[in-house]
Amino acid sequence: MHELTVGAATAWLRGWAAAIGENEQHLTALDAAIGDADHGANLRRGAAAVIERWDAHPPTSVHEALTLAGEALVGTVGGASGPLFGTLLLRAAAEIGDRTTVDAATLAAALRAGTAGVRERGRVELGDKTMLDALVPAVDALDAALAGGQPLAEAMAAAAHAGRSARDATARMVARRGRASQLGDRSLGAIDPGSASAALLLDALAAALGAEPPTTTENATLPSTGGDRSSPSTARVGIVLVSHSMDLAMAARRLADEVAGEHPPRIAIAAGRADGGTGTNATRVAAAISEASQGRGVVVITDLGSAVLSADMALEQLGGRIAVRVVAAPFVEGLLAAAVRAGIGDDLDTVAAEAEAALSPKSALLQRPAPGPSEPARPPAELADDDALTVSAPAVVVNEGGLHARPAAEIAALAAGFTAELTLTVDGKPPASARSPLAIAVLAATAGTAVRIDAAGVDARAAVDALVALLATGFGEPLIAELVEPADAGTAIGTATATSADDSIAAAAPAPVSGTGPGTGPLGVSAGRVIGPVAVLVHAIAEPPATAVLAPPARAAAAGILRDALEATARDYRRRAEETSGHRAEVLVATAAMAGDPQLIEEAAGAIRARGLTPERAVWEAIADVAEQYRAAGGELFDRITDLHDVRDRVIARLTGVEPPGLPERREPYVLVADDLAPADTVSLDPATCIALVTEGGGPTSHTAIIARELGLPAVVGVEGATRIADGTLVLVDGETGEVIVQPDPGLQATATGVITLPPFRGPGSTADGHRVVLSANVGAPREIARAVERGAEGVGLFRTEFCFLDRADEPSVAEQVAAYREVFAAFPDQRVIVRTLDAGSDKPLPFFTPIHEPNPVLGLRGVRTAIRDPLVLERQLRAIAEAAAAERADVAVMAPMIATLAETREFAARAREAGIRSVGVMLETPAAALTAIELCGAVDFLSVGTNDLSQYTMAADRMSAALAPLADPWQPALLRMIRIVGEAAEATGTPMGLCGEAAADPDFAAVLVGLGATSLSMVARAIPTVGARLAGVTLTQCRDAAAASCAAPDPLAARAAARAALG
Repeated sequence: MHELTVGAATAWLRGWAAAIGENEQHLTALDAAIGDADHGANLRRGAAAVIERWDAHPPTSVHEALTLAGEALVGTVGGASGPLFGTLLLRAAAEIGDRTTVDAATLAAALRAGTAGVRERGRVELGDKTMLDALVPAVDALDAALAGGQPLAEAMAAAAHAGRSARDATARMVARRGRASQLGDRSLGAIDPGSASAALLLDALAAALGAEPPTTTENATLPSTGGDRSSPSTARVGIVLVSHSMDLAMAARRLADEVAGEHPPRIAIAAGRADGGTGTNATRVAAAISEASQGRGVVVITDLGSAVLSADMALEQLGGRIAVRVVAAPFVEGLLAAAVRAGIGDDLDTVAAEAEAALSPKSALLQRPAPGPSEPARPPAELADDDALTVSAPAVVVNEGGLHARPAAEIAALAAGFTAELTLTVDGKPPASARSPLAIAVLAATAGTAVRIDAAGVDARAAVDALVALLATGFGEPLIAELVEPADAGTAIGTATATSADDSIAAAAPAPVSGTGPGTGPLGVSAGRVIGPVAVLVHAIAEPPATAVLAPPARAAAAGILRDALEATARDYRRRAEETSGHRAEVLVATAAMAGDPQLIEEAAGAIRARGLTPERAVWEAIADVAEQYRAAGGELFDRITDLHDVRDRVIARLTGVEPPGLPERREPYVLVADDLAPADTVSLDPATCIALVTEGGGPTSHTAIIARELGLPAVVGVEGATRIADGTLVLVDGETGEVIVQPDPGLQATATGVITLPPFRGPGSTADGHRVVLSANVGAPREIARAVERGAEGVGLFRTEFCFLDRADEPSVAEQVAAYREVFAAFPDQRVIVRTLDAGSDKPLPFFTPIHEPNPVLGLRGVRTAIRDPLVLERQLRAIAEAAAAERADVAVMAPMIATLAETREFAARAREAGIRSVGVMLETPAAALTAIELCGAVDFLSVGTNDLSQYTMAADRMSAALAPLADPWQPALLRMIRIVGEAAEATGTPMGLCGEAAADPDFAAVLVGLGATSLSMVARAIPTVGARLAGVTLTQCRDAAAASCAAPDPLAARAAARAALG
C-alpha cells in the first residue's frame, strides 16, 4: 500500500487496540517495575473507547479518524498516557488536514508532528526513558527509508523495527521523568512501558499498510517485565508470586521492594487471567519462574489453593531445570521475609524456611501457636556452643518512627554479615532474631523503647557493637533529642563485657547542626516591608504549685468553681468570635469548644474530688494530658496545642484574679513579636498600631499567616529566638523575603516601603492582552461579605460553610442553613458563588459528626469522607444550598473537599445534581486527585485547586509546622508541577480550573497560576486589588513563560526569581 486511507487508518488503530488487549498484563508488569502498574489497563480502556467512538460515529476521513481517536484517549486514559498518545494522534491529524488520502511524505510529516507534540506536551527529551525514545528513532528511520526510495509499506516496517529496537534500549536508560525518575539507578534494566506501547502502535501501522509482520525471534512477545531487578554483580534466589489478582501481586511486590532495600531480588509475577479477571495459569507460572531464576533457585509463594495447583503444574512443565521451592507461606509476610533473605544473598533453603516461618513472630505477639514448624527465637546463650562468646548490651530506639519495616530490614541486612546469632528483646515479648525483619517489626519498638541486644558466636562482640551503633544512627530518620543520651536500658549480661549502650549511642548520634537547609530559617508569609519598635507578647502564667491539697469538705465547691471558670472562658471566646470575622472567628469558636469540652471539665473536676488538687492545678494537669495526646497524634492537632495553652492560661487567670495574657498596650506603631499567636491574642489587633507580626512558630498557612494576610500586615514566621529581642528594639521586617533585621542601619531603614494599599479592584479581571481571569473572594461567614464587596470581588470562589456547624452540639437544621446561605448569595446577584460542602474533621472536629479520637486526623475522616460516617448530613446540606440558591439570583455552584478518587467524585456529583444543583465541582487537595484530574474532569463541571492541603500532602509536611515551613512554601517546584498536571488536564478537556488557596494572594504567584491554566483565582478580599493590578500588567504569554520557568527551577527561591524575571 502506497498511502494511508481512512480504511487503513481505522485498521491501524483497531490493530493497536487488539495488540494492547493481548499484551495488557505484560504492559502492566512493565509499569509495575518502575511505575504505578496501571499502564496496561489504562491503555486497554482508552483503546476500547476509540473503537466505541468510531462505532458511534464512523469516520469519513483520516483526519476525522485520528481526531476522534485522540479525543477518546485524552478523555479516558489516566496519568500521562492519555494526553501523550492523544496528542500524538491529534497533532498528526492536524498535519494531515482535510486530505482524503495520505501519501508517504504526508504520513511521515504527520508522525513527526505528532512526535513533536509528545515532546512538547510531556516536556521530555530523548534519553528520558519515555515513549519519545521509541518514536524519534522510528520517525527518523521512516524518513531515511523513504529518502532511499523504499515503498511506504517497507519504509514503515523499517520504522517499526527501529521502534522495537529503541524500546529495548530503554532498559539501559535511567528514568528522568515521571514516577520512574524517583527510582534513580534502580530504573536501569526495566523497559519503559510507554515505549513498549508506542512500539505496538508502530507495528500496527506497519501491518495496516501491508508490511510483513515481525519475525518470531524479533517480537514474539514484549520483553521482560522488569529487567534485572537485583544487583548486576550478584546472583540471588528468585521469587515468584502466584496470585489470582494482578493488583494484589503488584502491591505486594512494591512493598517487598521497599523493605528489601537497595538490592531487591528478582520478583516475577504470574497473576490473573489474560482477560483481566481473577485466576491463575500454569504456563504463566512456568514463564515467571524462568524469568526470576538467576541460577540459585526460585521460591514460589501462592495466595489460594488453586494457585498451588497451577504452581505444581508449572513445575511439571519445567521438568526440573530450575531448583524450585513452593512454600506454604502467608502471601505478604512470606514474601517480605523471603525478599529480605534473598536480597542479602542467603541460599534457597534458608529463603524458603524464612518464608514458611513468617507467621511465627505475629503468632508470638498474639500469643497464638504458629501454624508452621518454626520456633520463636531463643536467647543466644541457649543457642551457642559452650566455647562460643556471648555478649549482651542495652540500647534505646532513638528514631521517631521506631523499628518499623525499613529499619527492621536494615537490621536484618547487618545481621547477615556476622556469623553470630543476634537477637533483640523488649519487655514482655520473646526475643526476635535480628535476621528476621518481620520478627523485629512485631516487637513494636517505638521511639524510647529499651532494647536488649544479645549475640552468641565468635564475632558476637563486633555484631553487638555494630547493631548498637546502627540503632544510634536512627536509620536516617529524625532523632528524638532527649533519647540521644538515654538512661541505662538494662544491665549487660554474658560471659564477656558488653558494649555500653550509652557510649555507643553518644558516639554514633549526629551532633546538632545549624544552617538553612529544608526545615530551617524564617519564612515571609505576608508581603510588606516596614520598620518599627518591637513589642514582645509573652504568655507568663506561672505553673500552679502541685503540693497544695484541699481538705475533703472543700473539694465539691472547688470543682464547681472550676466548672464555672471553664464555662465562662468558653463564653468569652464565643463573644470574641462574634466581634471579629474570618479565620480568627472560626478558630475562636473552635477554641471555645475546647474550653467547654465536657470531658475536659469532668477530668479536671474529678482530680479535685479524688486528689484534692486546687482548681488551677487541676486545669493545668488536665490540659497537659490533652496536649500530650495532641503532641503524640501530630499533624494539625499538634498545632492546636497553642490554643489549649491559651485556654489553660485564661482559666487560671480567671481563677486567680490576675490579668490574662494578651497584646501589649501601645499607642505608637509597633512590631508584635511572639512565640506563636493564639486566636484570642489577635482579636484586638489594630492594623493602625500593629504594623507587622514576627513569630518563632507557625508556617505559611498557620493562624498567624492567615490573620496577617486578612489584615494586610507584613509577617515573618519561624524566626528562632525572636522573643529574646528586647522590647523597644528597632527592627526591619520584610514579609516577602522573610528578613527580620535587628537595629537596621540608616541605609536599610530607607528601604522600608510600608504596607502597600491600593484602591478597590474594578473588574473584570484580565491580563494585559485581555485574557479573562475571574478574581473572587474567600468567604468564611456572612459577616465577611462587606469586605469582599468593598474590595471589588467578582464573586465568591470559596464559601466555607463550617461556620453553620461549629460550636454546636447538634447539626443545624435545613432552615437554619438556608437562612445563612441566602445572606451570602444575596450579596452577589448574577455573580458566581462556589460553596464548599462541610469540611469537618482534622482541625475542625464536630462532636456530633466526626470521630472523637483518630490516630492521624489529617489523614482521617475529613472533608467529603465524613459522608461515609453519616451521608444524611451531606444530603441535608445539599438540599439547603439548592433551596437558598433558588431563592436568590447568585450563580451558585457546589464543590466537595478532600476528593481522592473518581468514585468519590461521581458519587458526590450524582448527589449534588439530584439535589437540584446544576454546577458541580471538586477540590483537588490530594496528589491522588491531581494525578487523576483528567478522569475527574469527565465527571464534574469545574475543578478548584486547594493549595494549602495540596502542598501539605505533596510535600509530606505539616503546613502548620514552623520547622517544616520551607517545605510548605507554595513556590516548591513539586507543588507547581502538581498544579501543572491539573492545568493540562483542564485544558485538554475544556474544564474550568480555579484556585482557592492562600497562595493566590501573592501577585507573582497568581500570575504563575494563570500560566499553569487557572481561569479563576479566589483569595482573601484584601489581596484582590494587588493581584488584579499585577495581572493587568502582564500578558498571558508572560504568565505561561513564568510558569514554565518556575516549574523548571530546582528550589522555591529559584522558582520565585525565575517567575519574576519572566514577568518583568
